[in-house]
Amino acid sequence: MMRIALAKAHALPSTLDERRAKIRKASLTTQKKSRDSSCSLSFSFGVFIATILYSAARKLEAAHIRAGQEAADGLPFTGPLTTEN
Repeated sequence: MMRIALAKAHALPSTLDERRAKIRKASLTTQKKSRDSSCSLSFSFGVFIATILYSAARKLEAAHIRAGQEAADGLPFTGPLTTEN
């Protein structure tokens, strides 16, 4: 009779084992959520940096165009080139 009771005691999870399982599950869930947030944050940061770089490139291009136009405006107009004298 004592052996059967002892065997049944080992077959059932103890309260301590249940607590450990809950803690382990909660820890894994927290790690997964943290990992998901981290990936999302990394992606958002990448998009932010790409937007800044794209905007800076567009502004630089516009500045070059303006500088070229200003340089062209400063030159005197010579009229069409002809070979007639």
